[in-house]
Order: sequence, then C-alpha cells, then structure tokens
Amino acid sequence: MIKTCKGCGREFKAKGNEKYCSYECHFNQFTCGQTKSHLAKPSGWMFHGTCEHCKKEFISKRERKYCSDECGYQHTLDAAKDNREQSKGFCKTCGIKLPLNRWIYCSDSCNPKCNRGKDKNLTEQKIKSRIAERYDHIEYVYSEVKSECEITVRCKVCGNEFKICERITRTTGNAECPICREHNREEKIKKGQETKEKQKALRELIAVLNHYIDTCNDLEHRTRTCEVCGRVYIAQRYLTGNKYCSDICRNKAARRWHHMYAKKRRVKYEGNKESICSEDLFKRNNGTCYLCGKQCLKNDYTIVDGSFIAGDRYPTIDHIVPLSKGGKHEWNNVGLACMKCNRKKSDQLLS
Repeated sequence: MIKTCKGCGREFKAKGNEKYCSYECHFNQFTCGQTKSHLAKPSGWMFHGTCEHCKKEFISKRERKYCSDECGYQHTLDAAKDNREQSKGFCKTCGIKLPLNRWIYCSDSCNPKCNRGKDKNLTEQKIKSRIAERYDHIEYVYSEVKSECEITVRCKVCGNEFKICERITRTTGNAECPICREHNREEKIKKGQETKEKQKALRELIAVLNHYIDTCNDLEHRTRTCEVCGRVYIAQRYLTGNKYCSDICRNKAARRWHHMYAKKRRVKYEGNKESICSEDLFKRNNGTCYLCGKQCLKNDYTIVDGSFIAGDRYPTIDHIVPLSKGGKHEWNNVGLACMKCNRKKSDQLLS
C-alpha cells in the first residue's frame, strides 16, 4: 500500500497503518511541535535550523535558536537596546530625540540648571571684583571674557600661577593653590606623625607606671613578719602562704610543736594514777580481742637481727577513746586488741 508521509510529504510503501516513512520523520514531527515527545532520539540525529541573529543555517546535536552562544548574547543585547531606544522621549528644550545617556535634556546647554547664574554681559572688571571679594589668597592675572572660561590667577603666598573655572567665582568654590595644598598636606602628615609619636611615648610611660604600681602592690602583698624571729622578709611568689623567713625558723617551729604535743601527751599519762599491765589485761579479757573476737597469741612474734617484730595476732593495749580525742589511761578505757586490729583502728573512735 502506497501512502504519503505526514512528516516530509513523500510517498512510501506502507505495510500497515504507518503514517511516517521513517523513524526520523516520526521523531521530528513530535519534537518540532509543542507536544513533548516520548520517543528516543535515533542514532546520528542532528538538528537543522536557522540562526535568529545572523540568519545562517546551522547543524547541531540539540534543538536551539542560535548557531552559537555569542549570537544569542548579542541578540539579547540588541533587543534590550531597541527597547531602551523606544522608551526614550524627546528633549524638553529643543525637542530632539534623547541619546542613550540622557533622560530629560539632550545636552548641558539645554539644561536650565547648568545655565543658572551665567552672566551674558561678563567683563574683565566683573571677574576681578568677584575674585577680590571672595578670595584673599589669590589675585587675577588673565582670562578670556566669556561664560564658563578658564581664569589664570596667582597665589599670594607662594606666587604660583594656576587656572580656575569662571563658575567658581560665582559660587565661592574651592580655589586653592595646588602647591600650597600639597604643602599643607605634608604638614598635616608631619603633625599626625608627631602626635602618633607622642601618643606612643605616653602609652609607654603609662605602661611603665602600671608595672611599677603592680610591683609595689606585689611587694606589699609578699612582705611578711616571721613568727619565730620577728624579722620582716619578702616571701617568694610560689610560697605566699609561708609564715617563716627561712628553713631554720621553720625547723624551730616544728620542734616547738613537737615538744608541745609530747608535753600534752605526757601530762595525760602522768595525770592517770592507775598502772595498766598487758599481762593483767590479757587475763581480764581471757586473751580475746575486743574488736574482732579472735584469740590473741603471745608467741606470734619473730626476732630478726636482734629486732622484735610482732605478728598480726600479738596482743596489744588499745584505748577505746584515743588519748588524742580526750580519752584517759584507765582500766575502763582500755581493751585487749590484736596487732592487726589496733593498727587498723589507729586513733579513731569505734563509731
């Protein structure tokens, strides 16, 4: 059966209900329309189109409007420029169409603000009088008598000649000599450097004074009086809690405390008239430790090189209330304890 292709319009021999002569025509028919294609691109497929900017035919692997990115960018710029030119109006003064860089007036000559204050009957005498009235440091030399002209003036300080605009004489603008301006700038820099040096010296002086004050406070804080000899001394920084000026005084204080503690202990023993014997205590308690309840052994000891070494079960006298806690050396305050329990109890209360 012979049919006409819907894509390219050529006649082809169809085997069934085919509408296109080839797969490429079927694909191009769907991709060129506005509907999305669900077909895959055939191998070797290329897009044939015409560039919208340079009007040249091109071949691409994908569908596009321009032959290159440069043409697309330039086409966008041209379109924006055309839109801008179309939106431009006309000059309010002369009626000429405005250029791209103007919005209200085509030039400064048409702008009334630029022409404000201009004197059409300008003379050299007027220029001289304006300069004499408004400026004290310059004097008139020469000018072309017309509006917006350049005037040559001379500085009264350094004698330099320079040019200013005629508009400055109408508005009391800046007419400073460039040489004097540079000289003033250098003087300001020098003054700034001097002030910086003074500020730096002042900061250094303040730092020295603060260091001196901190040192005095530190010495005052570390100045101590020895509790043994009464001499005034300066303690080291890592020994600020020390109360003695030297190791000799520290050893003297330690010996004093030792003697005082021994004296107190001796007074406690001497004040108790009862004499307690270890054998009598052993008989009273039947040789049983009152702490652990086990039997004490008198033979639990060894002699090594003439030294007596008691074992863990050797009987000893233990004060129920230690002497250091206010207990007394009396029969009511003693008990039989093995060496191990006595050592473990030390100077603690049973509670």
